[in-house]
Amino acid sequence: MCFASAKGIAYYFPALARLALAPPVEGRGWYATQLLSQLGYDSGDNRVYRFCDPAQRAAVAALLDRLAESRSSEVGAHGVEDELAACRELWSRR
Repeated sequence: MCFASAKGIAYYFPALARLALAPPVEGRGWYATQLLSQLGYDSGDNRVYRFCDPAQRAAVAALLDRLAESRSSEVGAHGVEDELAACRELWSRR
């Protein structure tokens, strides 16, 4: 997904969200760390953020909130607290 277009990431986002909410896979890690990289890269100039409309941005923000609330142990174990906080701030902008 690193080289997918913003439209491609948006298209696959429901599946990517399911992967992010799933537990880590032995030997492969936790997909949410990669998704956070995609969603936070380049901050306000993020290509996926710019592609999404307000409703889509709200859906991404809801996913990020869900990760923070229900996967806090994984967030801490993978050391992505700052990345998650930055993504939540970006995607929750109105």
